[in-house]
Amino acid sequence: MNKQQYTFLLVLLALSIGLFAYYIFFQANAEEKKENSNICLNRITKENFVLEYTYQGDSRWEYTISGQLPNPCYQASTEALVAESYPEQVSVIVNVVAPDDDVMCAQVISEYEDSGEFNASEEATVDLQVR
Repeated sequence: MNKQQYTFLLVLLALSIGLFAYYIFFQANAEEKKENSNICLNRITKENFVLEYTYQGDSRWEYTISGQLPNPCYQASTEALVAESYPEQVSVIVNVVAPDDDVMCAQVISEYEDSGEFNASEEATVDLQVR
């Protein structure tokens, strides 16, 4: 074999490896996109709060609460309660606590966001409560 044939084989080998790597990379991304497209985002709005939740598989759910408080002196906390039934009934509760009457506070809307997870079957029903 002469030098031109070695060069041709080397270029052909490099192209083959490049095409193989390209295929593997885009095939992996396509599978990841397919997995992510199976996740369904659910949304509930109540008062000034929005609950977004998704089933992640293996009886695990993730949720995010976002909303607005009347001013920065208000406090809020979030908890998820799972009722033992089938299908489970899940209540995501936002507890809003007003400041004491003698507290002076700037009258500006305050953003609230919290996230968490809970365990329930895929058939569980989810509800948002604001207290």
